[in-house]
Amino acid sequence: MDELVDEWSERHFTGQGDRGGVVANVDAVGNLLALEISAMSKRRLDGPALGDAVVAAVRAAEEAASEAQAVMLRGLHPGLAEAQQAFEARSRRSGR
Repeated sequence: MDELVDEWSERHFTGQGDRGGVVANVDAVGNLLALEISAMSKRRLDGPALGDAVVAAVRAAEEAASEAQAVMLRGLHPGLAEAQQAFEARSRRSGR
């Protein structure tokens, strides 16, 4: 079980906003790791619109992480509760 949790904890997920001009990368628990904003998006969008694109990209990345976690946990069926507890414990220890 620890091996699975270790593997899962190393995964990264990506989301996009502004038709790919804003890209967010989060870890398995949804912590923002990187945010890339294209020069085109910076020029084309005003402050509020750029902020909306950033939020959309981060939310999409968080959703991808959440969906992947649900799929992984459903696949574990017999050890689902144990895996969820181990995942949450790991997340708390790392301060996420």
